[in-house]
Amino acid sequence: MAHGYGFWDMTAFEDLFGKGDFDPVDSFVWMLLLIWKWNFLSSLFVYLCAALIATCTLRRHRIARYYALVLIIIGFFGPCSWGLITTMIISAYWTFGEWEMERYMTLLFGFGLTLVGIIFCFLRLPSFL
Repeated sequence: MAHGYGFWDMTAFEDLFGKGDFDPVDSFVWMLLLIWKWNFLSSLFVYLCAALIATCTLRRHRIARYYALVLIIIGFFGPCSWGLITTMIISAYWTFGEWEMERYMTLLFGFGLTLVGIIFCFLRLPSFL
């Protein structure tokens, strides 16, 4: 299965929803890009929502109003560091097993990585209280 690895090929939503090429993913690079794309987009969405809430609630505080900027930075660099490493491990596992991954499974793995990150963040919170 030959795929182009351009930006528009990676961000095409019709690949996921069945209007375009709906073949299962079997190459390491394509699997890596699709899982990482969904991880990045979902993490960015979650952290942008958290930054919006932080901006609205902490806007009058002298120092804490900049916490929203920290949330946006974490939402961007989190998937670029630990998310990429975890995505490589998932893609390598599926590739070495010679399994094919369906397109919706890349979405589930990407959102799942974001969900696991959120759960770990909430589990760390009680230790500071």
